[in-house]
Amino acid sequence: MDIYIDEEIFKICKKDIKFFKSECLDNHYDVFKDNNNDRWNILFLQSMCNKPKSMKYLKTKLLNHGIEEKYINDLFYTIIKFDYKYENGLFSYYELDEWDVDLDRLKKSTLTYTLI
Repeated sequence: MDIYIDEEIFKICKKDIKFFKSECLDNHYDVFKDNNNDRWNILFLQSMCNKPKSMKYLKTKLLNHGIEEKYINDLFYTIIKFDYKYENGLFSYYELDEWDVDLDRLKKSTLTYTLI
């Protein structure tokens, strides 16, 4: 899935991302050793969206640095929706194609057809 994320967000969160990366590598080096910077940035955002307190911290930090609230809310919604769909295997056929998801991940299609 392609999500456009303003690079300014990663500049604002640079120290937090660095700390997150350090913790992940310290605890599970073999799992995270091959990640590039883009992957670390996305993992950081996904982990921040897992807990309400983390989301509030990140939202406050971004708001204080001039990022619009509507943009932040849309970004959080997209990340949470994406994680939910992957966790539960709920995809439309359009999403399977557009996001390049393996058919093995599909547990239930979100499309319904009605024959008239």
